[in-house]
Amino acid sequence: MTIFPEQLESFAEDSDHLDVEHLYTVVPAVIICIGFLFQISPLIDLVATLDSVHEVRTTALMALNGLLGGVIGLFLYTTEDTLFISNGEARTKEEAFVIILGSIIGIGIAVDWVAPVIVDALAYDVLQIAAILLIGGMWYLHRLVEKWNLWNELPHLSAGLILLIAPHLPNWIG
Repeated sequence: MTIFPEQLESFAEDSDHLDVEHLYTVVPAVIICIGFLFQISPLIDLVATLDSVHEVRTTALMALNGLLGGVIGLFLYTTEDTLFISNGEARTKEEAFVIILGSIIGIGIAVDWVAPVIVDALAYDVLQIAAILLIGGMWYLHRLVEKWNLWNELPHLSAGLILLIAPHLPNWIG
């Protein structure tokens, strides 16, 4: 059972660049983009309502914090040699523990500082955080799994970009 028309699914299956699972992000992104582009009030009001539902907004913010923490942690993990070796000498377990603890505290502080700056710049918090999570999450996932090709997820990345810029289209187009 699927939520998409059979013609759309067969188009995705026959495509060299689109898979059926891509439809779950691409179709809603296109619908929302059309809603903003043509100022379809019920759709825009629905998107705006998501910002006012405390649980939805809080969940989106927590997910953004998690993604930012994961990305910073990934960066620290990939540079671990510089953390544990200085002046050619290996550190003790205690020194390594202090470095890791400091890194965790630093990640927490950085995320608490960066996330509000990102959210304050958004017109529709939940929608655009979802877009950031889609783009950033795909990138992060592909960094963690070595044999995956990020470009295979171009439809998901495009959907995220569409969701990120859709609220601004009416202003840009005039």
